Amino acid sequence: MRRWWQRFNRRRLPEVVLAVVAILGAALVPLTLTAGAAGSPYTYSPIASMPIGTTEAQSVVLHDKVYVFGGFDVQKACCTPTDRAWTYAAATNVWTALPPMPNHGISHAGIDSDGSRYIYYAGGYAPDSAATNQVYGTTDVWRFDTTSGGYARMPSLPQARAAGGLAYVAGRLYYFGGANLPRTQDSPDVWKLDVAAGSTTWVGAAAMPDPRNHLGWAVIGGRIYTVGGQRLNDSRTAQAELDRYDPTTDSWTRLTGMPVARSHVMDATFVLDGRLVVASGWTATSVSAAVTAYDPRTDTWQSWPDLPQARTSATAKSISAGRFVFCCGSAGSSSSTGWLAVPRSAPVTPQPTTPPVPRQPTQRPATAVLTHGAVHPSTVQAVRVGRVSVSFRLNRAGRVSTVLRRCLPARCTVVARAIFAAPSGPSHVSLRAIAHRRTLPPAHYRLTLTPAGGRATTLRIVILP
Repeated sequence: MRRWWQRFNRRRLPEVVLAVVAILGAALVPLTLTAGAAGSPYTYSPIASMPIGTTEAQSVVLHDKVYVFGGFDVQKACCTPTDRAWTYAAATNVWTALPPMPNHGISHAGIDSDGSRYIYYAGGYAPDSAATNQVYGTTDVWRFDTTSGGYARMPSLPQARAAGGLAYVAGRLYYFGGANLPRTQDSPDVWKLDVAAGSTTWVGAAAMPDPRNHLGWAVIGGRIYTVGGQRLNDSRTAQAELDRYDPTTDSWTRLTGMPVARSHVMDATFVLDGRLVVASGWTATSVSAAVTAYDPRTDTWQSWPDLPQARTSATAKSISAGRFVFCCGSAGSSSSTGWLAVPRSAPVTPQPTTPPVPRQPTQRPATAVLTHGAVHPSTVQAVRVGRVSVSFRLNRAGRVSTVLRRCLPARCTVVARAIFAAPSGPSHVSLRAIAHRRTLPPAHYRLTLTPAGGRATTLRIVILP
């Protein structure tokens, strides 16, 4: 196992797989897991698969949506970061493509947001000049505007760094830890940039007491918590350490470490109900399914229910109502699947037994109901060979009409119309069959599906060059 991980950690060879569309709604069967007496029970339910799976990505939550940027995906040769970016909305269980990242993307970057509009990411593994491999550090810092969808370059880091953290506190960005460009030293440097004041230069702050990379971080009460990580490029040196940085005093405090050391938790550390939560990762010997939560009020850790599958380098972020989203990562190759973790409700007091009520015949809806699946961003080549499919589910057999529109900033134009019969249950149809064309030009499209007598559903499709 150790030899396998060393090979994986060096190359991160993703499987070349055909991206498939996940069916939503009734097809999702919750998996209920409970913790021991010390744990907080959760129910894990599958979510729609990310259209193109990724690992070592970077993400934040803003306005209850998870924003995921870059990483290594299954459609890129090892080991080249991707420029694909997405948002996931738990309310609709839908993934939506964002504009591509500049400079061919990034992995292993520090990331955070201002909590309102802007998302910042810094450092990371960048593509080489040919965009066919990676370099182990960059000084680049970028800002993504969630309102306009545009990227803007920010003042560069003083030196190239990767696998370090980035936190936004009171109008300032803090970059900390990570490794240098040749990966010969874990950096103790902490740099800050006063974004609110419009500063153009990063300045130094108190050094980290235990430099490491592939660590997790989060901000609680205006202070930065850094947890786990590893030494240099050796995942066998996973760390359990937890440190806290206070920007007001420019000082570090060592706290109680994790019960089990873990690295590769950069994108799977988050705050939930005032606790610092670490999900999955890599121990000194294996991939982990553990979820542990730290309470700053008591300086103690608590074990929560394990994830349905052990993964590393995954994305995990908290959203409203005490829930968190877990997606992607790797157990050997980049994954696209994930779960929504929901706290179980309080136990219900048993009621007196009453005679059973005779079951009435189930009334079928008068009209067909369609549940749609997400459509992944696709290449022109994928459309040409018929590999782009739209999956859906009908509650009863019927005819489905489709309208495909190509959308420009000003308006959408109808490209094709088609009507076909579909059986009850899951079905799929290729985009090529709907459009009656071997290929479609790169663009944003909208596909409206309407079951006979039923309600229309519109999907967004992005075809990449």
